[in-house]
Amino acid sequence: MRLLQRCTLAITIVAVAGCTDITGTPLDLNYVAGTYVLESVTGRYAPVVGSMVLTGDGQAQRRVRYSPPVADPAREYITLGRFSLPTANVIDFSLDEDCGEQICVWNIRASREGERFTIRYPDPADGPDIVEVYHRR
Repeated sequence: MRLLQRCTLAITIVAVAGCTDITGTPLDLNYVAGTYVLESVTGRYAPVVGSMVLTGDGQAQRRVRYSPPVADPAREYITLGRFSLPTANVIDFSLDEDCGEQICVWNIRASREGERFTIRYPDPADGPDIVEVYHRR
């Protein structure tokens, strides 16, 4: 009788697992879609305030402001582009930046943990890396 109960339980678990809805999984772009606010930064030329908006169709928008002497604090720097999720803990960004006479593409990888992601990139003047941590609002 116990063997029959165990087999029935195992079949029930497999049947329920097979019917589970997979939308909203960590690799689904909708899973990470939302507005993220700059929570903390390190580095000499890091922004002082900012946000990133990620949409379910893979669009990304980064808006940041810097303090003097890095830049005019009244100017908001906006980059637009796309993002993808190669793994559950990684977000790859491809953002278009204004480079004066041309558009430059900034490819940056973020590590993701829960409701936060972190981007790290080199300091333009060979200082310590700039690290930006964003938290979902």
